[in-house]
Amino acid sequence: MKKKKDPIIETESPQKSLEKILKTEIQVAQRISEAKERSEKMIIAAREEVVGLKEDIIHAAREERELMLAEGTKTANRKAQVELEKAQKDSVRFFETGKRFIVNASADVIQVVLGNKDGPK
Repeated sequence: MKKKKDPIIETESPQKSLEKILKTEIQVAQRISEAKERSEKMIIAAREEVVGLKEDIIHAAREERELMLAEGTKTANRKAQVELEKAQKDSVRFFETGKRFIVNASADVIQVVLGNKDGPK
């Protein structure tokens, strides 16, 4: 039977172990610092994006409001124009109707003024 050889275990000096630990701590601290910087940049970028989105929303809302106001004004002007045309037609009709009675009315007024106590016929 063969004898198994004991593996050779190399032991490091305490100084060497301490150097490895310190080197590892420095690497970990550097990675933490880099991760913190990346996360801060991401937060700044996210905040800038939120600000941009808010500005876009405000701009879109203003445009929509302007469109609504313009449409409302246009509708009101159309309605006002229709009412104006109707009022003009009504005034012409009123004037034409009144013209038919002017001759009789003036005769009645003359009779009252001249002393006809019976008034209009």
